[in-house]
Amino acid sequence: MTKKEFVAFLGEYFSKMRDNQTVLTEIGRVVSHSGPKALETIKFYLERNFSPGQYVGVKDIFAAADANNVSLSSYHDNGTDVSCEVCNRVWDYAQGVRDICPYCGFPYELTFLQIQYEKAGMSYPYMEHKKRLIVEHRKALSRESSSA
Repeated sequence: MTKKEFVAFLGEYFSKMRDNQTVLTEIGRVVSHSGPKALETIKFYLERNFSPGQYVGVKDIFAAADANNVSLSSYHDNGTDVSCEVCNRVWDYAQGVRDICPYCGFPYELTFLQIQYEKAGMSYPYMEHKKRLIVEHRKALSRESSSA
């Protein structure tokens, strides 16, 4: 199965995705370096775990790949272990592939950009926004842990 065939399958099989070219294009980008066997495995998983009337997004493609130990792209294989500033868990970051902490949802790209600005000797212009997001994510985590 080619990337084009995989994306066409998603648009045909999942009725809610037919008109969502933005998501289909992003999924195509995410799977662009995946081999035919990996795409077949993900397709089979999606058919078994989602009904045709459901919406399937990029996170579902990642979940299908993770559940089947399938690598989506060469970018993921070259990921870097990073520590999330919110939940302090270590995870595999690959720019453009896994930009969000899989444990708490914090957008690591803010930390990545800050590191790049600091390497260039510049101040990070979005620091206040980043700090506010960290506080919001930590509050959400504490609410989740206290209700569990």
